[in-house]
Amino acid sequence: FICNGCGQLASDANAKSCSACDSHFLVSFHYYPLVEQIQQVLLIPGVYQKMKKQRAAHRKDFQGTYYGKILANETDDTFTMIVNIDGVVTKNKHLSLWPITFMLNEIPFPFRRYCESILIGGAIAPTKHPSNKLFRTILNILADDLRRLEDGVTYVIPNESKRDMKFFLIGSCTDKP
Repeated sequence: FICNGCGQLASDANAKSCSACDSHFLVSFHYYPLVEQIQQVLLIPGVYQKMKKQRAAHRKDFQGTYYGKILANETDDTFTMIVNIDGVVTKNKHLSLWPITFMLNEIPFPFRRYCESILIGGAIAPTKHPSNKLFRTILNILADDLRRLEDGVTYVIPNESKRDMKFFLIGSCTDKP
């Protein structure tokens, strides 16, 4: 649980209020590690080969951009992704869902938007609008995963050897800063 008031992680899963600020608005954060999800995407037949082909095209097409520089300066087993965080609010203002999703930029369209290609970093279902402090804590949790992906992870690729791969977060899509 994370306090919506101050962003403090609750040390007790049964806590009714925040030990730091005494707020009673604790939000359950459901975290899903990205490293394992990427492995599942890479196990889909042909995905890795499509990513490599798309990466080569993007390297050429976007050579004058920051994105193109990342592709040019890193190994051929380096890929990028974007994050999307946005809430879905129902007519009942006390019920909402805020998924945190990631898309791998080098998976070509339309495959990139297929359910099996989208990574879910986490989700919250708060009873009122989440605070910036809450999201700061959530992003700090996800940052540990992202640093690991930037440093490189060994993945199994079907019909090929294991590959050391890097993934960089290069953008976000949110409705507010």
